[in-house]
Amino acid sequence: MLVGLSFVSLALVGHGKDLCNSESCDAMSALQHKKLVDDRTAASKLEKGTEGGAESDALFQRSSSLSGAQSTELTISLKRSTENSVASKRSKKPAWTDKPFGGEKLSRQFGIFGSLPIGADALLEQGWIKHDAQGCDPVLGFAWTKDAQGLTKEEPLTLYTTSGGQPSGVGIVILGKGQAPLPEAQKKFATQKPLVAAVNTGEDEVAHIDISFRDSWMVCDGKRYPDAGEIGHKLTVNPKASSGDDQFSIPVMEDDAELEGWKLGSCFDTMGWHRLKDFNSNGLSGEASNLLPVAPIYFDGKLVTLMFISTVLQQDPIEAQPGTFMPNGWETQPLNDAGMCFNTCDSACTFNPERAGPKLWSTMHIFLADHMTVMCPQETQCKMTTPGGLRPGCCDP
Repeated sequence: MLVGLSFVSLALVGHGKDLCNSESCDAMSALQHKKLVDDRTAASKLEKGTEGGAESDALFQRSSSLSGAQSTELTISLKRSTENSVASKRSKKPAWTDKPFGGEKLSRQFGIFGSLPIGADALLEQGWIKHDAQGCDPVLGFAWTKDAQGLTKEEPLTLYTTSGGQPSGVGIVILGKGQAPLPEAQKKFATQKPLVAAVNTGEDEVAHIDISFRDSWMVCDGKRYPDAGEIGHKLTVNPKASSGDDQFSIPVMEDDAELEGWKLGSCFDTMGWHRLKDFNSNGLSGEASNLLPVAPIYFDGKLVTLMFISTVLQQDPIEAQPGTFMPNGWETQPLNDAGMCFNTCDSACTFNPERAGPKLWSTMHIFLADHMTVMCPQETQCKMTTPGGLRPGCCDP
């Protein structure tokens, strides 16, 4: 509310009452009284922001019909209101729609915790390649990859930044390896026109999964918005989709995740509390093909980790060392169905073991904060303790 306009409204209402209670009110013509009432109505609209310049000009003209102090008071107040209105319009900008997330550290791959650069300056310093030939994308900004050619099997990760240099998203490429890279139900969540192509993948079909971290209006304006989070403030999967049905949001706060049907899973030290969801139902249906390809993980009620999920094996087995794999940017070990169920607290967990294929999952965790500060509550019951003392698969008793 503008201070000047509030003053105008009070002044007009007060003068109207004083005039109509004075002896001169009896001599006031009906037309003059109507104009005074109209002035009060116009001032009220100006105060509430529902009317603009023309009404303000009319009140300036009306001030000449008031006597002495009344005219001066109204004129000065309106001038102040106009100045305040202009300044307000110049400084007005959209407000971000969620709560900031992320900390001063960014890393990937559980057990490896490989450091990732935060922002354009750090990306450049650490040798990442900026793909800017097409300018700033209005949704994701600029794409950065480790390989100058683009996304590869060994380096499937994309980091995005705004034109102001802040992080604006993350993405991965999933290789089909002779089959569809995504189940049919998940294909609509893949980016149709990725900013960076996958290279050296042969005839493999690939799918790009992208997540934006910010409102699009702040991506390409060249400014920085520190209050909107070091990493970001909202998350949208497939943000470039033309239809809202082909994208989904990831809540920053765990309370919202609960309300939106993300099923609570288990807690892992360094990760947090997993939340999983089918694309067409609340919770889990037991069908691997229905599971959303990204899962949020929370700690102390706030998002701290993202888990990309692939139903197609992305690691390469090392033939000379059975049971070991080349991670290719994913976790060092793929998961069978029992391992995937380790992320839940459901003793009846299943992912349709009769489905076709090798039934192996690849996961990639992106840690949005310092993973060493994330430790599951001591009162939880954990399925194991690693030699290093970490406790995965922890559930409430």
